[in-house]
Amino acid sequence: MSNVMDYIKEYGSCAFTQMPFSSVDALVLAQLSYIKYSDLFYKEKEKYEKGEINLRNASHILKPGQLSSGIMGHMEDEALLLATANSQRFANICILNYVNLIDRVNETQFSAVTFVLDDRTACVAFRGTDQHLLGWKENIKLAFSEVMLSQKLAKKYLEITADSFAGKLYVVGHSKGGTLAAYASSMADEKIKNKIIRVYCFDPPQIPGMNEGIADKMTNIVPRDSLVGLLFGTLDSYIVVDSHKRGIWQHDPYSWKIQGEGFVYLLRIGEKAWRKGQVFNRWVGKLSIEEKRKVAQSYYAIMEVALQEKPKLRDWLRVFRRINHYKLLCLYLIIWKKTYLEIKKREREKTREISNKLRYILDNIGKNS
Repeated sequence: MSNVMDYIKEYGSCAFTQMPFSSVDALVLAQLSYIKYSDLFYKEKEKYEKGEINLRNASHILKPGQLSSGIMGHMEDEALLLATANSQRFANICILNYVNLIDRVNETQFSAVTFVLDDRTACVAFRGTDQHLLGWKENIKLAFSEVMLSQKLAKKYLEITADSFAGKLYVVGHSKGGTLAAYASSMADEKIKNKIIRVYCFDPPQIPGMNEGIADKMTNIVPRDSLVGLLFGTLDSYIVVDSHKRGIWQHDPYSWKIQGEGFVYLLRIGEKAWRKGQVFNRWVGKLSIEEKRKVAQSYYAIMEVALQEKPKLRDWLRVFRRINHYKLLCLYLIIWKKTYLEIKKREREKTREISNKLRYILDNIGKNS
């Protein structure tokens, strides 16, 4: 089974006139929203403002190494940009209206970009949670608060894009980006909704009413062991895809299996993932507003440590002292255990990789002597 990178290798020579825009193409553009496009404005301002910079141009202008802001597969994001830049299918897609906002006062992380496929079609892509921990805090608050600033910005961004572009629109996003895509599209007026061809949301956290008024154009895609996509609510309808990874790491779209021109679909979500989502949502549903606020703050503190490359014991103990709810303590212990096991797994894989290389070298030395 292949993934999105293999899809580009296989079908990169097919123009959209030969093979119509698909859900996999939507995922490609959703992931390209994690690329930092700021230098396009600073280095090629005139061409950028005229909409004359495409993905091929961008791959030459942007410096490799620090291009992606994604928390999962950031190296793959850079490889994705290069792969699309060298493909007939994606190379001539132009980049417009890149926005990137980090507002620590209002605890907001928002980014969006518009990809122009041709004179008649464009794709608005909302970025998900990036490398800023602020994004995780906002992710959690999305579930416990009323309308957030990032949601208002997404709605406004879609309105401006729809007004300035005469053609039809796709709206896409991964993770929180999917939530913003759904919210902006569902809250848009009828004129804008009529311009939307389809909304693609990839493993998005749920918020109340996120599909209202746009359900017939909404495609929600989640991996087999989805956790993020089942938190804080249940999708009205969704499509399940298979993955090369397990558990929470299936949130990484580069792990999603593709066969031929589309995803490898499954009949239902994994039973364990479904149960976890139901238990968590029932528990959260019983909490008061104040309790939910404390959960959000504590969960953010846990993620702040869990997302470190090598969390230290003193950091975990610091978080431990701040948790006074036994159920949240259980959640804390689960995340601690999973993080520790994941680090050990990575260390074992690295050791195995080095051992294999060393064995290969020694074998070849023996053959050549």
